[in-house]
This record gives sequence, structure tokens and C-alpha cells, in this order.
Amino acid sequence: MRTAIQWKYSLFLLILIGLIFPKNLTILERIDPSNHELLDVEISGDLMMIPGGLGGVSIFDISDLYNPVQLSAINITGCEFGRTYNWEIRGNYAYGAGRDCGIAVLDISDPSNPGIVGYIGSDLPSSFENVEVREGILVTAAHTDGILFFDVSDPGNAQYLAQAATDNAWSVAVRDNLVYAANGDAGLVIVDYNDVNNPQILGTYSTSGGAKDIRLAGDLAYLAVGNSGVDLFDISNPANAQFLANYNTGGFASRIAVSGPRVAVSNWDDLEILEWDGSEFELTGYKNTGGRVMAVGAVGDLIFSAEWRYVYLFEYGPVNGPDIDLNTREINFPQLAPGESDTATVTVENNGNNMLNFDLVWTTNDEYEVETDLPLLVPNHSINLDIIYTADNQNSFAEYVFRTDDPDEPEVNILLTGNNNGVQPGQAAPDFTVPIAANGSGNFTLSEHLGEVIILTFFAPW
Repeated sequence: MRTAIQWKYSLFLLILIGLIFPKNLTILERIDPSNHELLDVEISGDLMMIPGGLGGVSIFDISDLYNPVQLSAINITGCEFGRTYNWEIRGNYAYGAGRDCGIAVLDISDPSNPGIVGYIGSDLPSSFENVEVREGILVTAAHTDGILFFDVSDPGNAQYLAQAATDNAWSVAVRDNLVYAANGDAGLVIVDYNDVNNPQILGTYSTSGGAKDIRLAGDLAYLAVGNSGVDLFDISNPANAQFLANYNTGGFASRIAVSGPRVAVSNWDDLEILEWDGSEFELTGYKNTGGRVMAVGAVGDLIFSAEWRYVYLFEYGPVNGPDIDLNTREINFPQLAPGESDTATVTVENNGNNMLNFDLVWTTNDEYEVETDLPLLVPNHSINLDIIYTADNQNSFAEYVFRTDDPDEPEVNILLTGNNNGVQPGQAAPDFTVPIAANGSGNFTLSEHLGEVIILTFFAPW
């Protein structure tokens, strides 16, 4: 443990470093929608739609942005588990991309009682990921099938028009008869559809990582590029777009929302707010609530963050008091023999504008040695804390708890796991045999696939 003199010395060094750009996010509310596995945030006027992997799509009245009210939820019965991935609101209709089940069309003239009008493209062998509608033309990103165009002047009787071939279209943004698409590993592609029956590729541009989402703001195009963060392009000349900058968020940037000079990023482990100052990105907002951040929407200074189970409502602006942030909310230690120890480090930040006071710090299991006597933390600075785990012959679970004078998060914690008896990175996987439930018959035995890449996914209902 550090001594009082060491803490004073550390704080002195922090003050000498100088101020870090403040990260201005305050939690206003945690919203619990009726659906789960939240996948998108679509905002248009007074309505917000949030689809989920389970329970369909929830529709909210946000006429009072500070008091969102869920009006309804509708299960998209044509899609497995009612799951859709992205929505577009246009007038009295909403269009939801459901991958293999097509694009659902809802009548939302009464958002308290929405009704399914039909499905677009459900007869096509395409996987629809993202959708936008402009002047009666629906444009959709359909992965390896490229960008598809439909006439939806009659939403209940959509007509297929054309396709623009791309590598792996994930997301589209439409302006002035041009489509800007996040095209996976192929980067940014721009398509001219002045002749909607014969769209033409105007240009393709490499990105820093696989492009997953795209949003436009003036002459700028922001792209979420997965493990590489966010790219920015100048599109003032669409025939010759120019790469401007990249900001590596350190997580997995999957969705973005632009509001004024800021771009909000759903970064899997956290929500980040970036600002472009004309020459580089600055991180001006950050919050890790412990949820899986899947999607984001923004209106003015308010940000709605879909975090798998909950929707968090944040307000961007100076934090008057202290503001605690942790770089992680979960630490898993490697498998250890009884008596062996391992050390992990957590970063605790004060992203507010007043000194952060730790009222009480503790752990719920004495197998973990942690720092508990923490000093006041200077605004816009951080400290690194060591967590030492010494194993016995049992599983070990604990929480490292911080109780502070942060007004919107008075208590935060880190989940600690040691010797969970599961397979750890670097260890040989145990052999197993399971019945094949879909896409085949018989049994699957792991040892029969040595040398192959195997992906295992596990799902559980609430």
C-alpha cells in the first residue's frame, strides 16, 4: 500500500502535469425499456425508437427530452425473436432493418398503437443492416449484396429499383442523391443515384479499420471504424473525399451520432464524446457505466446511450461537482494455483470540476488486496490502483467498491473474478460433443476440428 507521503508526491506530480481536457457528461436518468438486448437509437422529432434483440422495438415520446415516456412496444413478428437492428422514421411510417427477415414497415401515425404494414425485401436473399429514406426512395445497406434501392412512395407496396455493388455495406447516409456508405473493410464508398435505376460508384476510400457506421455533418463524414475508433473525411467535393483524422477510442466503435460540433461514440465498454477542432480530435466526454454500449443518439446536449439492458440519458456540459469514472467495471484474473498471486490495475478518474472525496472504499472479499485509503483526487486527473489477487482452491468473486461525493454516481464498483474454473486465454480447450441444432445434423465434436478457427457463442434469456 502507498504511504501518505507517497500519495502526496503522486498528487504533486499530477498537478505538475497540467489539466487534461475535461470530460463533460452527467447521468440524468437510467431508462428501463420493455425490450432487451438494445441495438439502436433512432430519433426523429418527438419520437425515439429503440429496437432490441428480444421484445421487438420500443417507441418513446421525447417531446420533453428530460422526461422520455415509453408509448408502446411492438414485436416484429416476421423476424426471429422480433429482432431488428436499425430504424428510420419518415412521417407516419417507420422502416426497420431486420437482416434476413427483410425491412419491416410500421404505421406510426398513432405511435401508442403502431401496426405492421408489411415487409420489404423479405423475398430477397439479402441481409438488411441499415436503412434511410429520402423523397420516397429507401436506401439500405445489405452487407455483401451492397446497397439496394426501393421505391416506397407507397410504403405498403414497395418496389425494388436497383443495386449498387459493394463489398460489405453496414450503414448508409443519404444526401443530394448521393449515398455515403460504411463498407466494412473496404472503407468508405460514395454512390451517385441521380439515375436511381442505374446507381454509379463515385469513389471508394480506405479507412483506419472496418467501417460500421456513418453520419454526415456539413462537409464532414464521420465513420465508426471498429477497433480503430472514428475516422473523419472532408466530403465538400464528393468526387474527391479527403481523409482528415482518426481517433482511436481504444474500444470497439460501432455506432455514432453527431450533434453540433460533437460526435458521440458507442464504444462497447464506454460512451465517448469527441470534438473536431479543425486539426485533430479531442476527447471531451467519457462515461463507463458498466453496461455494453451498443448504440447512441443525440439531440443538442442530450445523449441517449443504449447499453444492452438500459438506456442512459446523459447531458453534455461542465460538471459542477466531482465526477468519478473507472476505466473498467470488470476484471478477470488468470487461473492461478493456490497461494499464487497476480496484480491488475484500475484507473480511477475525476472528470469533474471539484476535488473528488472518497468517503469509503472497500472490497467484499479479503482474497483481494486493494487500496482503500485514497486521497482527494484533483479535477481532470486520475490515479492507478493495484489490485492483488492471491488464490486459494476456490472460485473467488468480489466487488471493489468506491463511495464518493460524486452527485450522480455516489457509489461505483468493479466486479472481480478469480479462479472461475473456466478456460483461460492460452489454455487448451477441453473436448466436448454437442448435438447440432441448426444448419446441419448429428453431433459436433471439438477435437475433430483441430487447426480450425471455432467461434462459440452463448445466449440466455432474462
